[in-house]
Amino acid sequence: MYEIGGKELEGLFDNLLESKPVFKDKEVLRPSYTPSYLPHRRDQLNAIAVILVVALRGETPSNILIYGKTGTGKTACAKYVGRELTEVGASRGAPCNVAYINCEVVDTQYRVLAYLARQFDKDVPMT
Repeated sequence: MYEIGGKELEGLFDNLLESKPVFKDKEVLRPSYTPSYLPHRRDQLNAIAVILVVALRGETPSNILIYGKTGTGKTACAKYVGRELTEVGASRGAPCNVAYINCEVVDTQYRVLAYLARQFDKDVPMT
């Protein structure tokens, strides 16, 4: 029971639970969401994969610089390929670790280094 304006009410959430939600899956609205399918990005995904496939052979891949207009799918493509690389590496006994770093948040060279060190279980202070 709860009270609003001197009137006792029951079941604050009852009506809300019975109503149909607006969104089928709100997770897709999160910036961290990476879809399982990226339509119209096959060429971009293949270009990244061609560079990173050597990691599955135990070699060091070349650096990649991905640039373009905001909202065109750069992050989604990079995360998608990173997830695939991790999964294929694990299944083939060639583990590959992928670290996603948002450089608007981790915004100095030292913070990037500290973040990466922590990914490999090394204790480095953030400042």
